[in-house]
Amino acid sequence: MTGVVIVFLYLIAVSAAGMGVALIVFRGAGRVAAEVWLPVSFALGLGLQAMVLLSAMVAFGAGPVWLAGVAGLVALGAGIALQIKGDPARRVDLGGFQMFANPPADGNQRALHFAAFALIAFFVVVVYLNALSYPFTSYDGRAIWSYKAKVMLHEQSILGEAFTDPYRIHYHRDYPVLVPIAMYAIYDLTGGVNERLVRMLFSTFFLMQVLFLYGMLRRIGTGGALAMVGALFYCATPFRDDWSERDGGALNSGAVDIPLSFFAMVSVLGFLLFWRERQRWQYLLGGVFGGLALMTKSEGVVIVAVALAGNMAVALFGRGGAIKRDVALAIGGVLLSFAVALPWQIAKSGIPNFYDEDYGAQFRPDILLGAWQRLGVILYTIGKEIVFIEKWNWYWVALIAMVPAAIPAWLGRREFFLDSLLLAWLSIYLFVYMVSPLNLVFHLNTSTSRLASHLLPLVLVRLILFWAARNPFDTPARLAVLRGGAAPC
Repeated sequence: MTGVVIVFLYLIAVSAAGMGVALIVFRGAGRVAAEVWLPVSFALGLGLQAMVLLSAMVAFGAGPVWLAGVAGLVALGAGIALQIKGDPARRVDLGGFQMFANPPADGNQRALHFAAFALIAFFVVVVYLNALSYPFTSYDGRAIWSYKAKVMLHEQSILGEAFTDPYRIHYHRDYPVLVPIAMYAIYDLTGGVNERLVRMLFSTFFLMQVLFLYGMLRRIGTGGALAMVGALFYCATPFRDDWSERDGGALNSGAVDIPLSFFAMVSVLGFLLFWRERQRWQYLLGGVFGGLALMTKSEGVVIVAVALAGNMAVALFGRGGAIKRDVALAIGGVLLSFAVALPWQIAKSGIPNFYDEDYGAQFRPDILLGAWQRLGVILYTIGKEIVFIEKWNWYWVALIAMVPAAIPAWLGRREFFLDSLLLAWLSIYLFVYMVSPLNLVFHLNTSTSRLASHLLPLVLVRLILFWAARNPFDTPARLAVLRGGAAPC
């Protein structure tokens, strides 16, 4: 029980440190709902911790946890000072939870809203109890992410012999370390390796993602009941544990696909809001969270790339705006992401990689020449994944069915950002399977669900917007901004 309390206090402290950064990011945003500022603060706190410890490891060869605590206090103090002493017109109003303060007025929708909320609360409790009941069971969770955390606990660095000696081989030692750094902090604070306690970190990622999904659906303009149902669909989707016999479940397994999915969702929706409302804080969310994705998993590069694709689609083909300025903004968002991840890029340069004969160079001539011959197997396997009813993959069937009805919006240049981004993302993952040096069937069977989880929150957002007949560029919030009013988030 003591360990549980320590982990919760750590998560609260991380969120408090991130709140200081969030107060700076949200300047000029007006009123911000708790479903938005709390998940953002949590993520920014973890990002600040990773940047400080990585920078210390590069500069001094070690990075004790207390350095992150000092940085967190400084960030919180700076944010509060700016909030109190700064321009009153740009102060941030940290609001409460919209799901309680602003439920639907209509009786039927109100009942649906609270019924969905009760189910979400039930799932959240189950997720935390699951975390405390079992250790990590997935190979990746233990061999990659938890192993890195254990090395940091032992050596206080990622630049010790375990990472830099080319003859001391371990699996994917050049993978990003934002989540392992948080795991290392929990191990250090609780006095040793306890995988059940550290699984609470992943449960908290899940909770924050559900909150942010609800908050963004409300911000974009959907009703409270529909936003709550959308959040329920996400947190009830069983894909996270459907592959538990093989890899331990995506949620609490120790793999970092759910954290990556969270950072990707915030980044993409931040840019989405920016292109319709042109507010500074939205652009910062898009760029900063792209950087957090880069520090979380190798697929973070894909997230930054598809965000660039969506941004460029709006800049070049969207309605209104100066093309040169918008192209510069699109490129600037990517540069901001890489600037956030710079401490990791520097640290990574000192870590030699190792590939065995099965996982060799990513692009091999023999595979590239026969890539198209793999397409049939890939589409067949993905098709089986989609029609497997126990995984609730009807989301993907619905997305495909939506395409004909979405074409008029494409022609009207209204849906370019989200749709072009999802198309680019799916195309990149398809290309990865076509050139993968691994056994193709093995790679498909062990990764399809995980890669799908990266996109799922955004697919849900797209489907809910379509269901609500809401174009994300033509919402009441956008109209309020265009008329000079303030749009609460």
